[in-house]
Amino acid sequence: TGCVLPNCAIVVHLDEKRRGEATLVVPDVDPNDAVWHGVMPLAPEFTESFGVEATIYSSELESFLQSEHIEAVHTLHSVKETASLCEQLGVRPIDEYVRDVLIELRVLKQPCEIEEMRETNRISSEGHARLMREVEAGMYEYELESLFRYHCGRFGSRHQAYTPIVGAGRNGATLHYTDNDAQIGSNDLILVDAGCERTLYASDITRCFPTSGSFTEEQAAIYTVVLKAQEAVLENLRPGI
Repeated sequence: TGCVLPNCAIVVHLDEKRRGEATLVVPDVDPNDAVWHGVMPLAPEFTESFGVEATIYSSELESFLQSEHIEAVHTLHSVKETASLCEQLGVRPIDEYVRDVLIELRVLKQPCEIEEMRETNRISSEGHARLMREVEAGMYEYELESLFRYHCGRFGSRHQAYTPIVGAGRNGATLHYTDNDAQIGSNDLILVDAGCERTLYASDITRCFPTSGSFTEEQAAIYTVVLKAQEAVLENLRPGI
């Protein structure tokens, strides 16, 4: 749905007559919580924002299931994990369906999803290019991390898909290096593995570049081997293989 509010759920009808109809379940409104976190949208606003047929509050879920004559539900999590909740709601849990369907849905993207993915990757790509332009010897790795985070936020993506990796010199050889606290040398290669997350779509981009802007002979030789391998993969990439 695109709803990022914690503790929400969604009920999707599977019967032939109403297949695909969705009801969003959101936490009940706590007036006291509004003082600290702001006023939560009302149910009709959720319905309009996320394109579902209806929105109900958590306290209404049991009566909703009863009114819809729902006796069994396919759950995302295992029967063991959901048994207690389903017992409270008076329904029988089944976990043989939803997970497989969601895996398939993640593979098949709608045009609007593809556009979101393109925009997310555009922001990240331009962020990487900015680091290449602005890096200087004597900077610290965390300065490049901060610049990447700033760039993504400046262009509409407040969140990172994962903790950025900025490894200069030997640090670039550590697969999941995240200290990002070393000073950058004038002859270092810098590996940056970073990508923003926007509207729940993540990017994941890794690039390696020299501090000076020019590869040494040895650096260029290694870089070229990796580049040719990548180009060979892209050249042979097609549906069905």
